[in-house]
Amino acid sequence: MGVLNRPLALRPSPTLNRYVEFLNTVSGLDKVLALIQYFSIVLKWASVRAGRTSLAERINNLGVPEQSLLTRRRRDIRLDDDVEVVQKQKRQLKAEGDRIFQDTLINMGYLPLTLHWSVENSSFPEIGVGVFGTLASAFELSKAWKAI
Repeated sequence: MGVLNRPLALRPSPTLNRYVEFLNTVSGLDKVLALIQYFSIVLKWASVRAGRTSLAERINNLGVPEQSLLTRRRRDIRLDDDVEVVQKQKRQLKAEGDRIFQDTLINMGYLPLTLHWSVENSSFPEIGVGVFGTLASAFELSKAWKAI
């Protein structure tokens, strides 16, 4: 039997198993996606600085904001479908739009807090921490309550 005809013997890889396990957790996947997103910003900046604007444009076109996906889905609803199907699709789109809006409100509440806690000796007032923390927490509580 020649070298090319032998079956390939794969040994389990503890490292690969660990990566798969990590990516199967929500927090692990979020961290990997955040790393990719932030690194793409650095890569775009470096491409523009190096005069390679076509690469920066290609990187920029990789991501599609959620709102444009929602708009595209609204446009793609086929009106020749059954009335019940169209109504169901419209309800799903409204629910998704509401989720995006609620997530935006939550993130707007956390933005000043993130900046405050990221800067040493921040001049952000304590009342601001209380107000924005309350808003973000209230929106999260409302979202969790609606999910039940």
